[in-house]
Amino acid sequence: MHAESCSPTNHDHRAPLPASRLGVYACLLATAALLIFFRMHAFELPLETDECNYAYIGGRLLDGDRLYEDVWDHQPPGVFVMFAGLTALLGQSDTVIRWMATGFSLASLALIFHIARRSHGLEAGALAAALFAIVSSDPGSAGEGCNREIYMNVFALAAVAILMRRDNRRHALLAGLLLGLGSTFKTVMAAQWLLLTLWAVARTWSREKRWRPAIATLFWLGTGPALVWSSVSLYFALTGRWTDFIDATFTFNIGYSGLERGFFTRYLDFATAKPYVFHSAMPLWIAAAIAFPSMLLLGRRRLAMADGAILAYAFGSLQAVCLPGQFWPHYYYLLIPPVVLLCAPLPRLIMDRLRSFTGRTFVRTVSYTWLAAVLWYALIHYLLVEPNQITAPRYDYRQQWARAQGLRVGGVTDPGDTVFVWGKDVGVYRYSGRRCASRYTMVGALDEHARGFQKRRDTLLAELKSRRPRIVLIVEEEFDELTEFLQANYFVAGVDRDDDNPDKVIMLALMDRAHPIERVDWEWRAPKPAPK
Repeated sequence: MHAESCSPTNHDHRAPLPASRLGVYACLLATAALLIFFRMHAFELPLETDECNYAYIGGRLLDGDRLYEDVWDHQPPGVFVMFAGLTALLGQSDTVIRWMATGFSLASLALIFHIARRSHGLEAGALAAALFAIVSSDPGSAGEGCNREIYMNVFALAAVAILMRRDNRRHALLAGLLLGLGSTFKTVMAAQWLLLTLWAVARTWSREKRWRPAIATLFWLGTGPALVWSSVSLYFALTGRWTDFIDATFTFNIGYSGLERGFFTRYLDFATAKPYVFHSAMPLWIAAAIAFPSMLLLGRRRLAMADGAILAYAFGSLQAVCLPGQFWPHYYYLLIPPVVLLCAPLPRLIMDRLRSFTGRTFVRTVSYTWLAAVLWYALIHYLLVEPNQITAPRYDYRQQWARAQGLRVGGVTDPGDTVFVWGKDVGVYRYSGRRCASRYTMVGALDEHARGFQKRRDTLLAELKSRRPRIVLIVEEEFDELTEFLQANYFVAGVDRDDDNPDKVIMLALMDRAHPIERVDWEWRAPKPAPK
């Protein structure tokens, strides 16, 4: 039998030659350097709203505040605990947070290389690593940032790698624990757990042809998340926050997901809600659309093994993106690793199918051409774009605006003052260094369409009265009771208007009548791209 026809799995179990090992290390180092190079292009940008919220709440937890009681968000506690730990160890500067995200991206790269190499050989591993190094910073899906999906991907990829390696209770339990820990960042990881569990149970059944081992696989994969979530639930129950925890992470999110709009329509929305997501890595998304059916048609013999795990991971990630019923760009980032894993073996699958017409040179030519196309797109849509313009297609200049206004707020207030933003611009708190007067750092939960909004509004008003903010920034339309409170206690300190439409007010700055501030210019001008 020719070496070329040996299965990748068998090949991987051979003792690697020193030269091969050196090639593996060289590939990983080169792709890691490429990933760092791409990510550093955005290091000077301020953090986005969600990222600022994680850092702000993490810092508040270190100060002794209690999650869901003193600070509130509808996310599970994992990301806030991680940011609190990072702050305690290294501080919470933007650079520290961006290096943490880079470290997690490097971990994802190593896992992607390992999975692709184990499934389809060294060439597929190298191609997967190179693809991820380029598109891991894709601005379309907010890859250059520090959002939760970057960290969640590491847990999911590690679980996939473990499940592909062994079929026993210890590995099933470890994979379940990893997926459970990842779900404390965002509960939609349950979709990835479900699809990977179905694959693992089917694999066990195909090998054993007995129900007992298959049920054991299901049990141990379920034990991991059960242990994680029972521990988290017990902690909040013992600290008197069970109701607040359930209301924030489950009750509120059911309404947030918009189930009343229909479940299946969200799969249509996936491709149309945020078209910009697909622009800056278009060759990869097109290849993924080709690779998915190709894996089914051309890789039938391997589907019970490695490719089945990758397909289950990809389909579970698609469900995780669609489940929230909202389509913010960073949600799509959960699909980047499985899309890369789907695409990397495509040249090899084509070669296996067309063996009499092609060979290794053809495969390498296709691979290099494809990489060149992805790199060319990345250069145009990312590296050749000024850093302050990278996020403009997604959120306009909102993060730069929040940093600028936060610095203004910090300049006219004292460290002990509280401030409040009626909006979702948590960057104001972060960059001003001032404490939010309420537990609600983002006011989406107080919208009249949110479940339990009236109770939260009452809580907000009580907190504003007891921790009266020196400055209030109005970014969205407020509700009547809040308007009455502000009119009675505040007067206008300044206005920020739209650059292109001076009649449109972006922000109204109010100052406490009893504790006025220095007059400053609140107008902010968006950075314009340099002329080409």
